[in-house]
Formats: sequence, C-alpha cells, structure tokens
Amino acid sequence: MGEQLEGVSIAAGFDSNYHTKDPDKTVYLDKDYKDVHFDNGSGTRGSSFMLYPDKKYQKLYIQVAAIGGDIKDFTIQDSDTDTFLKKQTITAEQGLVTVEANIAGVSKIYVTGQVEDGTTVFIPLTTSYYK
Repeated sequence: MGEQLEGVSIAAGFDSNYHTKDPDKTVYLDKDYKDVHFDNGSGTRGSSFMLYPDKKYQKLYIQVAAIGGDIKDFTIQDSDTDTFLKKQTITAEQGLVTVEANIAGVSKIYVTGQVEDGTTVFIPLTTSYYK
C-alpha cells in the first residue's frame, strides 16, 4: 500500500462542537477557508476532536493557528493504542503552521491541545488533509 498521491481533506465527516462554516469565523489573514474548527471557548481549557482515517492513509497534515495566545502540547495521538504520533506547542507568533504526523496503520486519531485563556484554535479543514 503506497502513499496516496492526492491529499484527502479531513472536512468529510468532520464532527466537533466547534465546527463552523460561518464566514465571520472562517477567515484568517484575509483568506476564507470556508470550513473550520474554530474553538473560541472561554478559560484555559483542553480543545479536542476525533478523526477517523481507518488505516487508509500514511500521513496527516493539520494546519493550525493559535490566535491571541498559545496552544501547549498540541497532540496527535493514536486513539486505539494511546501512542503519541506528534506533540508540539503552537504559538500565536507562528501564524498558520502545518503539523505533520505519520498515521500508517491508524484507525482513529485523537487531536488535542491545552489552550490558554483568550486563545482561539483555528484549524482550516479544507487545507488539512490525509495523504
């Protein structure tokens, strides 16, 4: 099973309490991403969602921006084995960053991060993808 040549957006079947297509929330640095995970909850908190690649892909590329503060321990984890696939801090100064993780053989992915009070998590689903 070789690496997929074309990326497949994570938007298909995406489900979270912070999933939005509201144009007031889908724009980042003058670009409208149309479909985003936009967590602007209050307080210091965990922000998370699940993805279901079902062992079909080799890599996951998630674009993420921390607006107004930092996301500590942004983590991509194999939900079945609790194995960390990628873990890093995302700062507001970095802008929109792409986090890459090897997901070969993974069925379910738990994506989470510790979000500082006053920080919005912005993840464009249209430009985050499996490959």
